[in-house]
Amino acid sequence: MTTPRIRLHLGAHKTATTYLQARLELNAKLLAAQGVAFWPINNIRPLFHQVWTESKGAGRSEKLKALSGRPTRLDKLGSKITSLFDTSDELLVSEENLLGETGEFLDGAFYPTAISRLQLLATFLPDRPLDIWLCIRSYPDFLASIYGEAIRFSPVPSPEQFASAFSSPQGAWLQIIDDIRDALPHANVFIWRYEDFRDLEPRILEGLSDVEAEAFEPLQNPTVRGSASDSAIRAMAETAEPLSATEWRFRMAALEHEYPVQSARDRFSPWPEDQFRKMQQDYVSDISAIEARADITFIH
Repeated sequence: MTTPRIRLHLGAHKTATTYLQARLELNAKLLAAQGVAFWPINNIRPLFHQVWTESKGAGRSEKLKALSGRPTRLDKLGSKITSLFDTSDELLVSEENLLGETGEFLDGAFYPTAISRLQLLATFLPDRPLDIWLCIRSYPDFLASIYGEAIRFSPVPSPEQFASAFSSPQGAWLQIIDDIRDALPHANVFIWRYEDFRDLEPRILEGLSDVEAEAFEPLQNPTVRGSASDSAIRAMAETAEPLSATEWRFRMAALEHEYPVQSARDRFSPWPEDQFRKMQQDYVSDISAIEARADITFIH
């Protein structure tokens, strides 16, 4: 008898991940009928966030518990995560925050905690075949979208500072693949380009689930949140007055309403023209390097 697989869709952010999650959740009953258990992000994200936070800084009382052999808060949270994988069915999880969070990019690093997060996740995974699915996107478009997402929640560096921090991102996606390989060395890794997603969607759905794409019910009214306009993002970046987290989110929502995206020219892009071209060239070069790797499957 074949051992059921675990399939982890790691995102990345802003690569149609929310759309895929919504489509999979809509079809959760179909998947269950085919022997595939799908966990929505509401079951995974808050719990893993707690585990991640706890793993970085346990308090003195928790350290004393660990020294005395008593169960710590991390132990208890870890048991909850472990229980999510306790099924004899095929298991499918889609959660981009397993790689990191958008705010982590603001210091100029590209998923800086990915390796630590994946190593932590690996401690909770059962000994079963594992597939990792990851979508990558061109550097200037991806990073601009990351900035636009991060600014919805808190103050950020200026667009110019952010652009300077990522002036040469070549190798960034390759490093993420290396992180996956280091943390989860026995996994099968599947990569595709966001730019190809419209054509590849049926193959991605079938690969994630082993269910024919034609059987999936389509989303009637997709609620995927697009990136804010250049005007809205720049106006928010110039906000100098102190705002609470709640006030900040409402201010950004108001600016998005005032300055909607009406055409491709309204999309946020902090890059000087020569830097944009260089970042695109970096992406093309990295795609060639990824395609040449023997330890991943690149989906065309």
